[in-house]
Amino acid sequence: TEGERMKVTEVRFEGNSLVPSEDLKDACQIRKGKRFRDDMFAEDPLRIRSLYNDEGCLNAKVLDARREVSEDGEGLVVTYVVEEGPQFVFDGYTVEFADAESQVSEDTIRDELGLEAGDVFNATQYREDVIAVDGLYRNRGNILVVVQDTLDTNTAAETVSATLSIREGNTITIGEIDVQGLTKTKQHIVMRELSRMGIKPGEPMQAGSLDKARQNIIQLGSFIQDVRFNPRATDDDKRKDLVVDLREN
Repeated sequence: TEGERMKVTEVRFEGNSLVPSEDLKDACQIRKGKRFRDDMFAEDPLRIRSLYNDEGCLNAKVLDARREVSEDGEGLVVTYVVEEGPQFVFDGYTVEFADAESQVSEDTIRDELGLEAGDVFNATQYREDVIAVDGLYRNRGNILVVVQDTLDTNTAAETVSATLSIREGNTITIGEIDVQGLTKTKQHIVMRELSRMGIKPGEPMQAGSLDKARQNIIQLGSFIQDVRFNPRATDDDKRKDLVVDLREN
């Protein structure tokens, strides 16, 4: 568009009081002194809302985004009109287990959580907390774990609480290891790297160890394009064979 040939002379914000304009500018891709771009102009409202979600403003909106030629005609003035809404305070986590007896204690799970009751709600920290709980299980062999998170907002009290419903699944141990796709790489070299990471028959199938092994195997040679690990069912629900699929060029 014609606007994309012009530079931005100013970025303005209207309706903000909780978050300073300078912080909002830092969140945006449209910058003073840079060429205007339609794609960035379209994406910036999402970035602004994301910033507000990290400040507890879960109902924040960008009501309007406009661009106008500056008074001297030399560039564009970009204005974002925001509605911040209330700032929500976190009211804490509730942890629920699908099974009567959990494999991991609630205290251990809570040790993974960074967001605490009384904090201003932060959407990024909340997502990291859920990922951390999922990783806790996957790194102990519960590769089929399901962590379902639910947020409950109380608009009147301006609080938000969260429930983590956990279906742990079995701790999966490794049965046979089946390496496929070998053309240039020797099987014993792949098995050596797996063994170094504790990936052996009878050991827990841990996601973190698989990730590290994948990186190590890819670094064995430039001809290795990718490594994929695929669990394969056995006659035992608590044991799965591990298929190691190499992609070589």
